[in-house]
Order: sequence, then C-alpha cells, then structure tokens
Amino acid sequence: MIRLAQFVRQCKSWADFQQSYLPLSNKEKGDLFEELAKAWLLLEPEHASKFKLVWLLREVPPSVAKRLRLPSTDQGVDLVAETREGEFSAAQCKYRQETDRSLAFREVSTFASLAFTVCSGQNDLPPSGGQP
Repeated sequence: MIRLAQFVRQCKSWADFQQSYLPLSNKEKGDLFEELAKAWLLLEPEHASKFKLVWLLREVPPSVAKRLRLPSTDQGVDLVAETREGEFSAAQCKYRQETDRSLAFREVSTFASLAFTVCSGQNDLPPSGGQP
C-alpha cells in the first residue's frame, strides 16, 4: 500500500500530485485520497479546530463503530471524525480528475443515507479534484 507521506514527498504542487496519481490503480487512488482527506481534516486550521480525532474507516475503534452502528461492509463511509464536543461526523471521499463535473446524487446516495442515520453533526465532504 502506498503511504501518503511517501507519495507527497515527491510532489511539489497540486499539479504534481495529480500527475503522479494517474498511473495508480483505482484502489490505490481511493486509499491515497482517503489518507489525504484525513490529513486535510486534521491539519487545515478551520477543520483542525473542530475535530479532535479523525479515523479512516479501518481505524475506527470497535467501541466507536459499535456506538455509531457502522456497518461491517463498505457502504460508503470512508472517514469518521469526532468533534471537540464529542459529536461524530462521517465523510465519503470522492476524488475526480475532471474538476468540471459535480458528483451525481447516485454516487453518494448510499453514503448520505447511512451518514445521516448513523452519525450526528456536520458531514464534511472533502474537496473532489480541486486543490484542498
């Protein structure tokens, strides 16, 4: 698995990141973009001030997963974040190379249904394709 830190070291700009991303498999692209979204939520000042913890789905502690009734299969939740007030938010990460097309509802409908019935609070979707 490609780690974000290794990947980012070779990139000097968002354009470099996008170019380096091209040869990766769809699975690698998805995994890497999820890591980038997690880092963005933890490091970008506005989000970092709101969230005390952010987990990739596979990192969510069992006690939190049980409390939130997270499904054991992939149904679109890629990240779970805990606010400083103890509320939870879910995020689905969607990277798009083509930045001129919005996501269709069908691309996020399963996630939206799950997120609004499982997690409370704000559901932040990381940017797709554009510079974070």
